[in-house]
This record gives sequence, C-alpha cells and structure tokens, in this order.
Amino acid sequence: MLAHAEETTVIAAHTRIALDRVVDRWHIVNPGSVGIPLDGDFSASYMILESSPSGWRATLRRVPFDCGPVFKEFERQRFVEQCGVVGQLIVQEFKTARLQLLPLLYWRNATCPDHPLDAQLLFAFQHVDAREYLPLAYQ
Repeated sequence: MLAHAEETTVIAAHTRIALDRVVDRWHIVNPGSVGIPLDGDFSASYMILESSPSGWRATLRRVPFDCGPVFKEFERQRFVEQCGVVGQLIVQEFKTARLQLLPLLYWRNATCPDHPLDAQLLFAFQHVDAREYLPLAYQ
C-alpha cells in the first residue's frame, strides 16, 4: 500500500492499536484509540509527534478512564437483548479491549457460513482457538 508514498513518515489509523514502527523505508505511526482500544489495554491512547533532525519522533501516551458509564449505557439500552450475539460480542470487546466479533465472523465464514448468528453458534465458537481468526495486526 505504501509503494507510491513519497513521504517516509505515515500516520495510520482506525486499527485502534497504537503503533510506532519502521518498515522498510517508512516510519509508520498510529495513535491508537481514545475510546475503543483493541490492544488489551482499556485506556485512551494518543500520540505526540515532534520533529527532530532525524525525522518525526512519536511519543505514545495512555490515560486511564472510567468505562463504567459505557457499560451502564449498554444496560440501560438493553443492548445485548436488542442486538443478540452481535451485541454480546461488542460488549465483550469493550470489556476486554480485544476483537471479539470479527474473529467469530471469520470463523463462521470459514466453517459454517449459512449458520445464523445465534447462541448455538457463539457456544461453538467459544470452543475454538479464536487467535486463528484474528487479523495479523491484532494477534
């Protein structure tokens, strides 16, 4: 994806995983996520970029926050009851700061694509090594 990028520092986003890495000739940075982290650390992350003689320097920062109001709102809205298995997995993503829904969908597509998203499917998935169905960046 970077083959035609002239800049040597690239700011990425939307993976919800903080990153500061050099790959070939590119310095790739990602500030992470302020509200929905997916790196196992339930705290807000952001990045400060500072120029230096050798290029950009990224400083990643983390700030803990109270996620209690999020879970209270899920309960108030009856999110799991309204959204079923999908809602249950989204709440799990907030609790664990890890992907839950996407691995299930990948596994379902690979093993039983016609099976409905129901409690039986979720039960079967809970007995699978979900890491096999995580995108590489999230492993």
